[in-house]
Amino acid sequence: MRIPSWLVLLAIAVVSLSTSGCTVFGGSEAKPARETGPPQRTRWLIPIDGSPPEPTETIAGRARVLDADTLTVDGAVVHLSGLDAPELEQLCRRASGLPYRCGEDMAALLEQRLQRDRVICDVATVEESEDYLGVCRHYGENLNEWLVRNGYAVANNVDSPYVALEREAADASRGLWRGVFERPSDWRERND
Repeated sequence: MRIPSWLVLLAIAVVSLSTSGCTVFGGSEAKPARETGPPQRTRWLIPIDGSPPEPTETIAGRARVLDADTLTVDGAVVHLSGLDAPELEQLCRRASGLPYRCGEDMAALLEQRLQRDRVICDVATVEESEDYLGVCRHYGENLNEWLVRNGYAVANNVDSPYVALEREAADASRGLWRGVFERPSDWRERND
């Protein structure tokens, strides 16, 4: 059996990166999520005390995935509260060590789940924005919980209702937890 030359070059590049001390995250300061510990207390959409705003309205409609923690529903942008998913351009490593665009993959998994079906979201307006922050349901299942339980997103702070689900996904090596990844908030901080 003949091995394609592109595969040989890819293998050489991966070995070269791993033996040179470089990381696939783009810098030596990057720390995998398992090494950085629990999520931090704040995120740019959450108030300083970590608590999401109380829902003030319900919106429903066909969902379109912008990324694994942001949807458009009936024309409104909804950021899923209590969780954080990799950014579209974020790289992670599979268990095999090969890099992949985990943000794109997690968004594609959510898109596959929703198939542009109708969702119902309990939302609150994000301060100084026309966007919303909320919890969405698809056929009665809480999408925020589904994303974290399956390892497609992580809890966004220590007060998140999804911290236990994140731990469950990590212990079961689901989704992102099958390989190595940097917490999305850490990745954004390094890349902004």
